[in-house]
Amino acid sequence: MHWKKRTPRNYDGNATTTKILKDLLPPMLVEMGRHSTDVSQPVFEAWGRLLGAERAALAEPIALTDGVLIVKVKSTMLHSVLKQYEKERLLRALQEQFPVRNIAFRMG
Repeated sequence: MHWKKRTPRNYDGNATTTKILKDLLPPMLVEMGRHSTDVSQPVFEAWGRLLGAERAALAEPIALTDGVLIVKVKSTMLHSVLKQYEKERLLRALQEQFPVRNIAFRMG
């Protein structure tokens, strides 16, 4: 069986069909940056406004992964208050502006 070589479209027979990676990579990275949807920084800023400066210093958002905001809490008492009483209010307020599904509180 003899396979026919595939000829690229608009090939004139003289030019090389290979591309140099250093020529392709910068425009590709720029295009990828345009499609980036990192919303973690605005969510972190909104968290500080929702809690207030004093409480925000003790409950710091550390990650937003798959719609789950992970918050490191430095006080066991504040951890309990946030988890039991404030979580629903905070989650509703964040969901009005951002794609946040849940809040996970971690001691740290």
